[in-house]
Amino acid sequence: MDGQHVIEVAKLLNTVGDVVLHRDLDLRVRRDEVMTLVGGSGSGKTQLLRVILGLKRPAGGSVRVLG
Repeated sequence: MDGQHVIEVAKLLNTVGDVVLHRDLDLRVRRDEVMTLVGGSGSGKTQLLRVILGLKRPAGGSVRVLG
C-alpha cells in the first residue's frame, strides 16, 4: 500500500460455485475518494463488497484494506 490508497484489490478472482464473477480485477480507492459500484442484477457488486469487507475469501488475488 502506497499510503494514498485505503483499498487495493489486485488480480482478484471471485467465484460462486462454477461461475466466475471477477477475473483479474484491479481496483484502488484513495483516501477521501467516493466510489460507486453500478451494474445489472447478478453482475457481482455485492460479492465484490463481501470480499473487500472480509466476509468472503477470494478464489485468487489479493485484497488490502488500510494496509
